[in-house]
Amino acid sequence: EKEIFRYTFMDFIHVFRKRLSLTTIFLSVLLITSIRIFFDFWLLEYPIELDLFGHYARFYLENVFYFMIVFFVVIFFLSKLTRQNFVDVANFGIRIFPIAIIPPIIDHVFFGRVLGYSYATTENFWYNFLTISWIKGDASIGISLEITITALLIAAYVWHRSKSIPRTIAAAVLLIGLLVIISTPELCFADRADYVYSQFLPSYYYIPSLIMVSLLMLHYNKEMLKAILLNLRLERALFFVLFVFLGAIAASRLDIPIHWYETCFAATSIFFVWQFSVVINDIYDKDIDAISNKGRPLPKGVLLMHEYRLVAIVFSAYAMAFSAIVNGWVFLLCVTGLLVSIFYSVPPIRLRKNLLGNALIGVALIISFVTGLMVDGNLLVLLSQKNVLFAVALGIVASMVTLTKDLKDSEGDSKHHIKNIITIYGTKKGKNIISIIVFVVLTIPPLLFREFILVPISILFGLAAALIYYKKESEKVVYAIATLVMIIDFQLYYF
Repeated sequence: EKEIFRYTFMDFIHVFRKRLSLTTIFLSVLLITSIRIFFDFWLLEYPIELDLFGHYARFYLENVFYFMIVFFVVIFFLSKLTRQNFVDVANFGIRIFPIAIIPPIIDHVFFGRVLGYSYATTENFWYNFLTISWIKGDASIGISLEITITALLIAAYVWHRSKSIPRTIAAAVLLIGLLVIISTPELCFADRADYVYSQFLPSYYYIPSLIMVSLLMLHYNKEMLKAILLNLRLERALFFVLFVFLGAIAASRLDIPIHWYETCFAATSIFFVWQFSVVINDIYDKDIDAISNKGRPLPKGVLLMHEYRLVAIVFSAYAMAFSAIVNGWVFLLCVTGLLVSIFYSVPPIRLRKNLLGNALIGVALIISFVTGLMVDGNLLVLLSQKNVLFAVALGIVASMVTLTKDLKDSEGDSKHHIKNIITIYGTKKGKNIISIIVFVVLTIPPLLFREFILVPISILFGLAAALIYYKKESEKVVYAIATLVMIIDFQLYYF
Protein backbone atom coordinates (compact mmCIF):
# COMPACT_ATOMS: atom_id res chain seq x y z
CA GLU A 1 0.00 0.00 0.00
CA LYS A 2 2.88 2.35 0.80
CA GLU A 3 4.42 1.61 -2.62
CA ILE A 4 1.11 2.29 -4.37
CA PHE A 5 0.76 5.56 -2.46
CA ARG A 6 4.34 6.55 -3.27
CA TYR A 7 3.95 5.95 -7.01
CA THR A 8 0.55 7.67 -7.07
CA PHE A 9 2.03 10.67 -5.29
CA MET A 10 4.97 10.79 -7.72
CA ASP A 11 2.54 10.64 -10.67
CA PHE A 12 0.71 13.62 -9.19
CA ILE A 13 3.96 15.55 -8.79
CA HIS A 14 4.91 14.68 -12.37
CA VAL A 15 1.60 16.04 -13.70
CA PHE A 16 1.95 19.12 -11.50
CA ARG A 17 5.39 19.81 -12.93
CA LYS A 18 4.28 19.27 -16.52
CA ARG A 19 4.51 22.36 -18.73
CA LEU A 20 0.95 23.53 -19.29
CA SER A 21 -0.20 25.21 -22.48
CA LEU A 22 -1.54 28.75 -22.46
CA THR A 23 -5.04 27.36 -23.15
CA THR A 24 -4.87 25.16 -20.05
CA ILE A 25 -3.52 28.07 -18.00
CA PHE A 26 -6.36 30.34 -19.18
CA LEU A 27 -8.99 27.74 -18.27
CA SER A 28 -7.28 27.09 -14.92
CA VAL A 29 -7.41 30.80 -14.05
CA LEU A 30 -11.10 30.75 -14.96
CA LEU A 31 -11.74 27.66 -12.80
CA ILE A 32 -9.85 28.93 -9.75
CA THR A 33 -11.53 32.33 -10.02
CA SER A 34 -14.93 30.61 -10.21
CA ILE A 35 -14.12 28.65 -7.04
CA ARG A 36 -13.12 31.90 -5.32
CA ILE A 37 -16.44 33.48 -6.36
CA PHE A 38 -18.33 30.44 -5.03
CA PHE A 39 -16.69 30.78 -1.62
CA ASP A 40 -17.36 34.53 -1.62
CA PHE A 41 -21.09 34.01 -2.12
CA TRP A 42 -21.30 30.96 0.14
CA LEU A 43 -19.47 32.46 3.11
CA LEU A 44 -20.14 36.19 2.79
CA GLU A 45 -23.20 38.36 2.20
CA TYR A 46 -23.48 40.75 -0.73
CA PRO A 47 -26.35 43.23 -1.16
CA ILE A 48 -28.55 42.68 -4.22
CA GLU A 49 -28.18 45.91 -6.22
CA LEU A 50 -29.69 44.87 -9.55
CA ASP A 51 -32.12 42.24 -10.78
CA LEU A 52 -31.24 38.66 -9.87
CA PHE A 53 -29.52 37.79 -13.17
CA GLY A 54 -27.85 41.18 -13.52
CA HIS A 55 -26.41 41.14 -10.01
CA TYR A 56 -24.88 37.67 -10.06
CA ALA A 57 -23.67 37.95 -13.66
CA ARG A 58 -22.08 41.33 -12.92
CA PHE A 59 -20.40 40.07 -9.76
CA TYR A 60 -19.02 37.01 -11.53
CA LEU A 61 -17.75 39.02 -14.49
CA GLU A 62 -16.14 41.67 -12.26
CA ASN A 63 -14.15 39.01 -10.45
CA VAL A 64 -13.21 36.99 -13.53
CA PHE A 65 -11.89 40.00 -15.43
CA TYR A 66 -10.23 41.42 -12.31
CA PHE A 67 -8.21 38.25 -11.75
CA MET A 68 -7.54 37.65 -15.46
CA ILE A 69 -6.12 41.15 -15.94
CA VAL A 70 -4.00 40.97 -12.79
CA PHE A 71 -2.71 37.48 -13.61
CA PHE A 72 -1.63 38.14 -17.18
CA VAL A 73 -0.26 41.66 -16.60
CA VAL A 74 1.86 40.42 -13.69
CA ILE A 75 3.06 37.41 -15.71
CA PHE A 76 4.03 39.70 -18.58
CA PHE A 77 6.18 41.94 -16.39
CA LEU A 78 7.65 38.98 -14.49
CA SER A 79 8.73 37.47 -17.80
CA LYS A 80 10.49 40.77 -18.55
CA LEU A 81 12.11 41.02 -15.12
CA THR A 82 13.36 37.42 -15.21
CA ARG A 83 13.96 37.22 -18.99
CA GLN A 84 11.97 33.99 -19.02
CA ASN A 85 9.48 32.72 -21.59
CA PHE A 86 5.94 34.04 -21.00
CA VAL A 87 4.36 30.55 -20.89
CA ASP A 88 7.05 29.29 -18.46
CA VAL A 89 6.35 32.18 -16.08
CA ALA A 90 2.59 31.61 -16.50
CA ASN A 91 3.18 27.99 -15.43
CA PHE A 92 4.73 29.28 -12.20
CA GLY A 93 1.89 31.77 -11.78
CA ILE A 94 -0.91 29.23 -12.13
CA ARG A 95 0.68 27.03 -9.46
CA ILE A 96 0.53 29.80 -6.86
CA PHE A 97 -2.79 31.18 -8.09
CA PRO A 98 -4.95 28.96 -5.77
CA ILE A 99 -3.91 31.40 -3.02
CA ALA A 100 -6.80 33.51 -4.39
CA ILE A 101 -9.22 31.12 -2.70
CA ILE A 102 -7.86 31.91 0.79
CA PRO A 103 -9.47 35.30 1.71
CA PRO A 104 -13.17 34.39 2.16
CA ILE A 105 -12.26 31.19 4.06
CA ILE A 106 -9.82 32.95 6.42
CA ASP A 107 -12.08 35.94 6.99
CA HIS A 108 -15.27 33.96 7.64
CA VAL A 109 -13.96 30.91 9.50
CA PHE A 110 -11.29 32.56 11.66
CA PHE A 111 -12.45 36.17 11.95
CA GLY A 112 -16.23 35.79 11.74
CA ARG A 113 -16.63 38.14 8.78
CA VAL A 114 -20.14 38.12 7.28
CA LEU A 115 -20.10 41.09 4.87
CA GLY A 116 -18.69 40.76 1.38
CA TYR A 117 -15.73 42.71 0.04
CA SER A 118 -16.11 46.17 -1.46
CA TYR A 119 -13.91 48.27 -3.71
CA ALA A 120 -11.11 50.29 -2.15
CA THR A 121 -11.45 54.04 -1.63
CA THR A 122 -9.14 56.78 -2.84
CA GLU A 123 -8.81 58.10 0.76
CA ASN A 124 -7.02 54.89 1.77
CA PHE A 125 -5.04 54.48 -1.44
CA TRP A 126 -1.58 54.95 0.09
CA TYR A 127 -2.42 52.90 3.19
CA ASN A 128 -3.51 50.07 0.90
CA PHE A 129 -0.32 50.36 -1.13
CA LEU A 130 2.34 50.96 1.55
CA THR A 131 1.03 48.60 4.24
CA ILE A 132 -1.13 46.17 2.19
CA SER A 133 -3.93 47.30 4.56
CA TRP A 134 -2.32 45.57 7.57
CA ILE A 135 -2.24 48.86 9.51
CA LYS A 136 -5.01 50.85 7.88
CA GLY A 137 -6.88 50.47 4.63
CA ASP A 138 -9.84 48.86 2.91
CA ALA A 139 -8.72 45.24 2.61
CA SER A 140 -9.67 42.47 5.05
CA ILE A 141 -7.14 40.35 6.94
CA GLY A 142 -7.68 37.52 4.47
CA ILE A 143 -6.97 39.73 1.46
CA SER A 144 -3.92 41.30 3.13
CA LEU A 145 -2.62 37.80 3.86
CA GLU A 146 -3.29 36.71 0.26
CA ILE A 147 -1.37 39.67 -1.18
CA THR A 148 1.52 39.27 1.27
CA ILE A 149 2.03 35.56 0.54
CA THR A 150 1.74 36.11 -3.22
CA ALA A 151 4.22 39.03 -3.13
CA LEU A 152 6.73 36.92 -1.16
CA LEU A 153 6.42 33.97 -3.56
CA ILE A 154 6.80 36.22 -6.59
CA ALA A 155 9.82 37.93 -5.02
CA ALA A 156 11.37 34.53 -4.30
CA TYR A 157 10.77 33.44 -7.91
CA VAL A 158 12.35 36.58 -9.35
CA TRP A 159 15.33 36.29 -6.98
CA HIS A 160 15.78 32.63 -7.96
CA ARG A 161 15.75 33.52 -11.66
CA SER A 162 17.67 36.81 -11.66
CA LYS A 163 19.65 37.05 -8.39
CA SER A 164 18.88 40.77 -8.56
CA ILE A 165 17.65 42.64 -5.48
CA PRO A 166 16.21 45.61 -7.48
CA ARG A 167 14.26 43.25 -9.74
CA THR A 168 13.02 41.26 -6.77
CA ILE A 169 11.74 44.40 -5.05
CA ALA A 170 10.27 45.66 -8.33
CA ALA A 171 8.28 42.43 -8.75
CA ALA A 172 6.68 42.71 -5.29
CA VAL A 173 5.94 46.43 -5.74
CA LEU A 174 4.45 45.74 -9.16
CA LEU A 175 2.01 43.15 -7.79
CA ILE A 176 0.90 45.29 -4.85
CA GLY A 177 0.62 48.45 -6.97
CA LEU A 178 -1.43 46.78 -9.69
CA LEU A 179 -3.80 45.21 -7.16
CA VAL A 180 -4.34 48.52 -5.37
CA ILE A 181 -4.91 50.45 -8.60
CA ILE A 182 -7.33 47.99 -10.17
CA SER A 183 -9.14 47.65 -6.82
CA THR A 184 -9.83 51.40 -6.69
CA PRO A 185 -12.33 52.28 -9.44
CA GLU A 186 -12.85 55.67 -7.79
CA LEU A 187 -9.64 56.70 -9.54
CA CYS A 188 -11.70 56.63 -12.76
CA PHE A 189 -15.29 56.75 -11.50
CA ALA A 190 -15.98 59.59 -9.10
CA ASP A 191 -19.46 58.35 -8.24
CA ARG A 192 -19.59 54.88 -6.66
CA ALA A 193 -23.16 54.54 -7.94
CA ASP A 194 -21.68 54.25 -11.43
CA TYR A 195 -20.64 50.70 -10.57
CA VAL A 196 -24.19 49.40 -10.89
CA TYR A 197 -24.56 50.56 -14.47
CA SER A 198 -23.61 48.42 -17.46
CA GLN A 199 -21.04 50.98 -18.66
CA PHE A 200 -18.70 50.16 -15.77
CA LEU A 201 -17.73 46.62 -16.78
CA PRO A 202 -16.93 47.39 -20.43
CA SER A 203 -15.01 50.58 -19.72
CA TYR A 204 -13.12 49.34 -16.65
CA TYR A 205 -12.57 45.67 -17.52
CA TYR A 206 -13.64 44.51 -20.99
CA ILE A 207 -12.05 47.14 -23.22
CA PRO A 208 -8.79 47.36 -21.19
CA SER A 209 -8.51 43.56 -21.23
CA LEU A 210 -9.04 43.50 -25.01
CA ILE A 211 -6.27 46.06 -25.40
CA MET A 212 -4.09 44.00 -23.06
CA VAL A 213 -4.64 40.79 -25.04
CA SER A 214 -3.90 42.57 -28.33
CA LEU A 215 -0.69 44.11 -26.96
CA LEU A 216 0.48 40.75 -25.59
CA MET A 217 -0.06 39.13 -28.97
CA LEU A 218 1.59 42.04 -30.74
CA HIS A 219 4.63 41.72 -28.48
CA TYR A 220 5.06 37.96 -28.69
CA ASN A 221 3.76 37.12 -32.15
CA LYS A 222 2.92 39.93 -34.55
CA GLU A 223 2.04 37.46 -37.30
CA MET A 224 -0.51 35.76 -35.05
CA LEU A 225 -2.35 39.02 -34.33
CA LYS A 226 -2.18 40.04 -37.98
CA ALA A 227 -3.58 36.67 -39.09
CA ILE A 228 -6.50 36.89 -36.65
CA LEU A 229 -7.36 40.46 -37.67
CA LEU A 230 -7.21 39.60 -41.38
CA ASN A 231 -9.44 36.59 -40.75
CA LEU A 232 -12.26 38.57 -39.08
CA ARG A 233 -14.28 38.69 -42.33
CA LEU A 234 -15.66 42.07 -41.40
CA GLU A 235 -18.11 42.41 -44.29
CA ARG A 236 -20.17 39.48 -42.98
CA ALA A 237 -19.62 40.39 -39.33
CA LEU A 238 -21.02 43.87 -39.91
CA PHE A 239 -23.97 42.27 -41.72
CA PHE A 240 -24.93 40.59 -38.41
CA VAL A 241 -24.11 43.61 -36.24
CA LEU A 242 -26.23 45.94 -38.39
CA PHE A 243 -29.39 43.94 -37.76
CA VAL A 244 -28.95 44.16 -33.99
CA PHE A 245 -29.35 47.94 -34.34
CA LEU A 246 -32.25 47.52 -36.76
CA GLY A 247 -33.88 45.24 -34.19
CA ALA A 248 -33.59 47.93 -31.54
CA ILE A 249 -35.09 50.50 -33.94
CA ALA A 250 -37.92 48.07 -34.79
CA ALA A 251 -38.68 47.72 -31.05
CA SER A 252 -38.82 51.52 -30.75
CA ARG A 253 -41.76 51.51 -33.19
CA LEU A 254 -43.73 49.85 -30.36
CA ASP A 255 -42.88 52.78 -28.05
CA ILE A 256 -40.01 50.89 -26.40
CA PRO A 257 -37.07 53.25 -25.72
CA ILE A 258 -33.76 52.59 -27.45
CA HIS A 259 -30.98 52.00 -24.91
CA TRP A 260 -27.99 52.90 -27.05
CA TYR A 261 -25.27 51.77 -24.63
CA GLU A 262 -26.89 48.38 -24.13
CA THR A 263 -27.59 48.03 -27.85
CA CYS A 264 -23.89 48.65 -28.58
CA PHE A 265 -22.94 45.97 -26.04
CA ALA A 266 -25.48 43.54 -27.54
CA ALA A 267 -24.09 44.24 -31.02
CA THR A 268 -20.54 43.68 -29.73
CA SER A 269 -21.67 40.36 -28.28
CA ILE A 270 -23.07 39.30 -31.67
CA PHE A 271 -19.80 40.41 -33.30
CA PHE A 272 -17.86 38.03 -31.04
CA VAL A 273 -20.40 35.25 -31.62
CA TRP A 274 -19.72 35.63 -35.34
CA GLN A 275 -15.93 35.59 -34.80
CA PHE A 276 -16.31 32.46 -32.66
CA SER A 277 -18.19 30.83 -35.54
CA VAL A 278 -15.42 31.82 -37.97
CA VAL A 279 -12.68 30.26 -35.80
CA ILE A 280 -14.68 27.09 -35.05
CA ASN A 281 -15.41 26.66 -38.76
CA ASP A 282 -11.73 27.18 -39.61
CA ILE A 283 -10.71 24.54 -37.06
CA TYR A 284 -13.03 21.87 -38.47
CA ASP A 285 -12.49 22.96 -42.09
CA LYS A 286 -8.71 22.83 -41.78
CA ASP A 287 -8.30 20.11 -44.41
CA ILE A 288 -10.75 21.83 -46.78
CA ASP A 289 -9.02 25.20 -46.33
CA ALA A 290 -5.66 23.56 -47.07
CA ILE A 291 -7.04 23.13 -50.60
CA SER A 292 -9.43 26.06 -51.10
CA ASN A 293 -8.34 28.77 -48.63
CA LYS A 294 -4.60 28.44 -48.11
CA GLY A 295 -4.31 31.98 -46.74
CA ARG A 296 -6.21 31.24 -43.53
CA PRO A 297 -4.31 30.99 -40.20
CA LEU A 298 -4.18 27.19 -39.81
CA PRO A 299 -3.15 26.25 -43.38
CA LYS A 300 -0.53 29.02 -43.28
CA GLY A 301 0.81 27.63 -40.01
CA VAL A 302 0.72 31.04 -38.33
CA LEU A 303 -1.26 29.58 -35.40
CA LEU A 304 -1.09 26.09 -33.95
CA MET A 305 -4.32 24.20 -33.35
CA HIS A 306 -4.26 24.64 -29.55
CA GLU A 307 -3.59 28.38 -29.98
CA TYR A 308 -6.53 28.73 -32.35
CA ARG A 309 -8.78 26.88 -29.90
CA LEU A 310 -7.80 29.45 -27.28
CA VAL A 311 -8.82 32.22 -29.70
CA ALA A 312 -12.25 30.55 -30.02
CA ILE A 313 -12.57 30.31 -26.22
CA VAL A 314 -11.64 33.98 -25.78
CA PHE A 315 -14.12 35.10 -28.47
CA SER A 316 -16.94 33.09 -26.85
CA ALA A 317 -16.02 34.47 -23.41
CA TYR A 318 -16.25 38.08 -24.62
CA ALA A 319 -19.51 37.31 -26.44
CA MET A 320 -21.12 36.03 -23.24
CA ALA A 321 -19.58 38.79 -21.11
CA PHE A 322 -20.95 41.63 -23.25
CA SER A 323 -24.39 39.99 -23.50
CA ALA A 324 -24.63 39.27 -19.77
CA ILE A 325 -24.49 42.97 -18.85
CA VAL A 326 -27.53 43.73 -21.03
CA ASN A 327 -30.09 41.25 -19.68
CA GLY A 328 -30.82 37.55 -19.37
CA TRP A 329 -32.68 37.35 -22.69
CA VAL A 330 -29.78 38.78 -24.65
CA PHE A 331 -27.41 36.41 -22.83
CA LEU A 332 -29.66 33.47 -23.79
CA LEU A 333 -29.68 34.61 -27.42
CA CYS A 334 -25.88 34.89 -27.34
CA VAL A 335 -25.53 31.33 -26.02
CA THR A 336 -28.01 30.16 -28.68
CA GLY A 337 -25.86 31.85 -31.33
CA LEU A 338 -22.76 30.05 -30.01
CA LEU A 339 -24.63 26.72 -30.13
CA VAL A 340 -25.76 27.43 -33.71
CA SER A 341 -22.09 27.97 -34.61
CA ILE A 342 -21.18 24.64 -33.03
CA PHE A 343 -24.03 22.80 -34.80
CA TYR A 344 -22.87 24.31 -38.09
CA SER A 345 -19.22 23.22 -37.85
CA VAL A 346 -18.58 20.59 -35.17
CA PRO A 347 -19.05 16.83 -35.71
CA PRO A 348 -21.09 14.71 -35.32
CA ILE A 349 -23.86 17.20 -36.16
CA ARG A 350 -21.83 19.44 -38.53
CA LEU A 351 -24.69 20.76 -40.66
CA ARG A 352 -22.12 22.57 -42.77
CA LYS A 353 -21.68 19.25 -44.65
CA ASN A 354 -25.14 19.59 -46.23
CA LEU A 355 -27.61 22.24 -47.34
CA LEU A 356 -29.06 22.62 -43.82
CA GLY A 357 -25.95 24.63 -42.96
CA ASN A 358 -27.23 27.58 -44.98
CA ALA A 359 -30.51 27.48 -43.05
CA LEU A 360 -28.49 27.83 -39.82
CA ILE A 361 -26.89 31.01 -41.19
CA GLY A 362 -30.40 32.38 -41.67
CA VAL A 363 -31.23 31.40 -38.08
CA ALA A 364 -28.09 33.23 -36.93
CA LEU A 365 -29.22 36.45 -38.62
CA ILE A 366 -32.67 36.10 -37.06
CA ILE A 367 -30.92 35.79 -33.67
CA SER A 368 -29.08 39.06 -34.39
CA PHE A 369 -32.33 40.88 -35.19
CA VAL A 370 -34.15 39.42 -32.16
CA THR A 371 -31.19 40.40 -29.95
CA GLY A 372 -31.80 44.03 -30.91
CA LEU A 373 -35.52 43.59 -30.22
CA MET A 374 -34.82 42.21 -26.73
CA VAL A 375 -32.33 44.82 -25.48
CA ASP A 376 -35.10 46.34 -23.33
CA GLY A 377 -36.12 42.85 -22.16
CA ASN A 378 -39.77 43.32 -23.18
CA LEU A 379 -41.21 40.04 -24.52
CA LEU A 380 -44.14 41.83 -26.15
CA VAL A 381 -41.95 42.83 -29.10
CA LEU A 382 -41.69 39.17 -30.10
CA LEU A 383 -45.47 38.98 -30.44
CA SER A 384 -45.58 41.75 -33.01
CA GLN A 385 -46.63 40.34 -36.39
CA LYS A 386 -44.53 42.95 -38.12
CA ASN A 387 -41.36 41.89 -36.30
CA VAL A 388 -42.05 38.19 -36.88
CA LEU A 389 -42.59 38.76 -40.60
CA PHE A 390 -39.42 40.82 -40.98
CA ALA A 391 -37.39 38.20 -39.05
CA VAL A 392 -38.71 35.44 -41.35
CA ALA A 393 -37.83 37.47 -44.47
CA LEU A 394 -34.39 38.16 -43.04
CA GLY A 395 -33.80 34.46 -42.38
CA ILE A 396 -34.86 33.51 -45.93
CA VAL A 397 -32.62 36.11 -47.55
CA ALA A 398 -29.60 35.21 -45.39
CA SER A 399 -30.03 31.46 -45.97
CA MET A 400 -30.18 31.83 -49.74
CA VAL A 401 -27.67 34.63 -50.32
CA THR A 402 -24.94 32.73 -48.43
CA LEU A 403 -25.13 29.99 -51.07
CA THR A 404 -22.77 32.25 -53.04
CA LYS A 405 -19.88 31.46 -50.69
CA ASP A 406 -19.80 27.78 -51.73
CA LEU A 407 -18.12 28.49 -55.06
CA LYS A 408 -14.72 29.45 -53.65
CA ASP A 409 -14.65 26.31 -51.46
CA SER A 410 -15.79 23.96 -54.23
CA GLU A 411 -12.50 22.09 -54.72
CA GLY A 412 -12.01 21.34 -51.04
CA ASP A 413 -15.72 20.66 -50.47
CA SER A 414 -15.81 18.14 -53.32
CA LYS A 415 -12.79 16.27 -52.01
CA HIS A 416 -14.26 16.05 -48.50
CA HIS A 417 -17.80 15.14 -49.59
CA ILE A 418 -19.51 18.37 -48.54
CA LYS A 419 -22.93 18.59 -50.19
CA ASN A 420 -23.98 21.94 -51.58
CA ILE A 421 -25.37 23.21 -54.87
CA ILE A 422 -21.91 23.60 -56.45
CA THR A 423 -20.67 20.12 -55.49
CA ILE A 424 -23.98 18.46 -56.39
CA TYR A 425 -24.61 20.09 -59.79
CA GLY A 426 -21.13 21.21 -60.78
CA THR A 427 -19.68 24.69 -61.16
CA LYS A 428 -21.51 25.87 -64.28
CA LYS A 429 -24.97 24.52 -63.49
CA GLY A 430 -24.54 25.37 -59.79
CA LYS A 431 -23.73 29.01 -60.63
CA ASN A 432 -26.86 29.20 -62.76
CA ILE A 433 -29.04 27.81 -59.97
CA ILE A 434 -27.54 30.10 -57.31
CA SER A 435 -27.85 33.15 -59.57
CA ILE A 436 -31.56 32.43 -60.07
CA ILE A 437 -32.04 31.86 -56.33
CA VAL A 438 -30.32 35.17 -55.50
CA PHE A 439 -32.55 37.01 -57.99
CA VAL A 440 -35.77 35.42 -56.68
CA VAL A 441 -34.97 35.72 -52.97
CA LEU A 442 -34.28 39.47 -53.16
CA THR A 443 -37.77 40.04 -54.60
CA ILE A 444 -39.52 38.07 -51.81
CA PRO A 445 -39.43 40.65 -48.90
CA PRO A 446 -41.60 43.32 -50.62
CA LEU A 447 -44.18 40.63 -51.44
CA LEU A 448 -44.20 39.39 -47.84
CA PHE A 449 -44.52 42.94 -46.52
CA ARG A 450 -47.10 43.87 -49.21
CA GLU A 451 -44.98 46.87 -50.11
CA PHE A 452 -45.58 46.48 -53.83
CA ILE A 453 -43.96 49.81 -54.64
CA LEU A 454 -40.63 48.13 -53.77
CA VAL A 455 -41.05 45.25 -56.20
CA PRO A 456 -39.49 47.02 -59.26
CA ILE A 457 -36.54 48.22 -57.14
CA SER A 458 -36.04 44.73 -55.70
CA ILE A 459 -36.14 43.21 -59.18
CA LEU A 460 -33.40 45.60 -60.32
CA PHE A 461 -31.22 44.89 -57.27
CA GLY A 462 -31.87 41.16 -57.55
CA LEU A 463 -30.94 41.16 -61.23
CA ALA A 464 -27.76 43.15 -60.52
CA ALA A 465 -26.72 40.77 -57.71
CA ALA A 466 -27.40 37.69 -59.84
CA LEU A 467 -25.42 39.03 -62.82
CA ILE A 468 -22.47 40.15 -60.67
CA TYR A 469 -22.30 36.73 -59.04
CA TYR A 470 -22.57 34.90 -62.35
CA LYS A 471 -20.02 37.08 -64.16
CA LYS A 472 -17.60 38.08 -61.37
CA GLU A 473 -18.27 35.39 -58.73
CA SER A 474 -18.11 38.15 -56.09
CA GLU A 475 -19.95 37.03 -52.97
CA LYS A 476 -19.00 40.25 -51.12
CA VAL A 477 -20.84 42.43 -53.64
CA VAL A 478 -23.88 40.12 -53.40
CA TYR A 479 -23.85 40.47 -49.58
CA ALA A 480 -23.64 44.25 -49.94
CA ILE A 481 -26.57 44.39 -52.36
CA ALA A 482 -28.66 42.05 -50.17
CA THR A 483 -27.93 44.24 -47.14
CA LEU A 484 -28.94 47.37 -49.03
CA VAL A 485 -32.19 45.73 -50.17
CA MET A 486 -33.08 44.70 -46.62
CA ILE A 487 -32.29 48.20 -45.28
CA ILE A 488 -34.58 49.79 -47.89
CA ASP A 489 -37.29 47.22 -47.12
CA PHE A 490 -36.86 47.90 -43.39
CA GLN A 491 -37.15 51.66 -43.87
CA LEU A 492 -40.38 51.50 -45.87
CA TYR A 493 -41.89 48.63 -43.88
CA TYR A 494 -41.41 50.21 -40.45
CA PHE A 495 -41.67 53.89 -41.33
